Amino acid sequence: MSAHIITALEALITREIDPLEKKVFTFGQIHAGTACNVIPEVAILQGTLRCFNEEVRSFALRRLGEISRGVACALGGNCEVEIVSGYPVVQNDPEVTSIVREAAGEVLPTANISETTFTLGAEDMSYFLREVPGCYFFLGTANKQKGITECHHSPRFNIDEEALPIGVEIVRRTIEKILGRRTR
Repeated sequence: MSAHIITALEALITREIDPLEKKVFTFGQIHAGTACNVIPEVAILQGTLRCFNEEVRSFALRRLGEISRGVACALGGNCEVEIVSGYPVVQNDPEVTSIVREAAGEVLPTANISETTFTLGAEDMSYFLREVPGCYFFLGTANKQKGITECHHSPRFNIDEEALPIGVEIVRRTIEKILGRRTR
């Protein structure tokens, strides 16, 4: 039953939501049974939905419950769905983002600044950005020459600490620009 639910929810992501919308639905935990030759009475699935659009998120979460319960019922079982609201979508303020981009351009060669990076990572910064206009940006801390290349969730993740003063300088200039605009 759990395998059917997962497959049906994959169809939700690929068939019911605009394919051009960035989204990911992942089941990272499936717990069921204790023996290979006994059908378990209960299965627990846990996962995450990540997207950039709150309307898409609301729709997908509503459909998640409908589809899961429908599949379980069709297969002669039942299903309880508990949705724990996670992090909201990170939404940068366009004006602050422009200021950060300007400050970064003063600190770094423009070839080192990318405006096309999107991530479906969940981030607590989203709560701050709901309260105060801001900009969540990435500071590249990898360094191939030093062998520092692992991604954030790798157990071998590390940063090139020489990047830290660059980040501090971008933030310092951003603050000065924002404060300067407010005092005019």
